[in-house]
Amino acid sequence: MRSRPQPSGAGLPSTHGLRSRAPRPGLHEYLISHSTAPDALLDLAFVDADKTGYAAYWEEIVPRTRPGGVIVVDNTLLHGRIFHAEPDPDAVAIRQFNEHVLADDRIVHAMLPVGDGLTVARRK
Repeated sequence: MRSRPQPSGAGLPSTHGLRSRAPRPGLHEYLISHSTAPDALLDLAFVDADKTGYAAYWEEIVPRTRPGGVIVVDNTLLHGRIFHAEPDPDAVAIRQFNEHVLADDRIVHAMLPVGDGLTVARRK
């Protein structure tokens, strides 16, 4: 994990967070410990991690995303592997994740068939 200085003219806080690691075991603790306030909410979240963990990431991120905030999830079509008759474990997990997102009434979303699939959701 690292924080990099922001350009001074942007009118933003002095640092922003750029996190790059396997977060599932510590995501909850990280989000709690790095909030600037107990009620701080995310404006934008990007998920590109282990595919079997997507639903767990989603359930940590959605409640912490402000109304109007955006969640972007990569690899949601896995180059069509989610449609195979005998999908691999990652494809099964992503197919289940997509169904989970579809049923989630906290967000509105679109799945873009770009690359291996990109889901963009906005918190209601």
